[in-house]
Amino acid sequence: MFYDIIFPKNNEKDFIPVAEKLGIQGILFAYDYDKNTAEKIKSSVQELQKTTKIKLQAVFRVSGAKIYKAHDSKEIVITEAAEGARDIIAKYKPNIVYNLELGVRKDFAKTRNSGLDKGTCQFARDNDVVVAFSFSAMLNAKNLPLLLGRVRQNIKLTKKYKVKTAIASLTSEPYEMRSPHDLKSLLLALGMYTANAKESVEAISAIMAKSS
Repeated sequence: MFYDIIFPKNNEKDFIPVAEKLGIQGILFAYDYDKNTAEKIKSSVQELQKTTKIKLQAVFRVSGAKIYKAHDSKEIVITEAAEGARDIIAKYKPNIVYNLELGVRKDFAKTRNSGLDKGTCQFARDNDVVVAFSFSAMLNAKNLPLLLGRVRQNIKLTKKYKVKTAIASLTSEPYEMRSPHDLKSLLLALGMYTANAKESVEAISAIMAKSS
């Protein structure tokens, strides 16, 4: 089952018909976390659920110490980790980290400075943190060869150190969504094995199953 992750901008309804056409079974609408408004946001998504058979759920985009508060409230936590991925994964243990490849840093002489290394992978594996690849980031990349090189390297590292991975649109625009088949094909083209690509497409639904 494929759940996509979306960053809505008061356009939640616009994603539903696109998701239905693409064969997407679920959408996680990710909002900036505020303990005072979280319940209201979740209620709004539950109301929207009445309009579609696609599974809808509110999750929260959180950074820093707020991750502890979101965990205490049993929320699913999504964190951008373009910089400082090791500290974020080791200290705060979000459910999903994304955009590790987007850090503003020079690559090394023989390897990509991709946001992952052996130690970071070990923390991600031991803390059950999922590393997510963003289709939107690839679609809108100013330097696509650089970004894809970093994604390929992170695919190799996550495979080597047995880190769970996911792929999602991670977009605010409905037209940037893609079908699970297309996203799986992209991972295969970037060097992921078939079994790993299948697990990546289904990884978010596995998180949902654990949290329910």
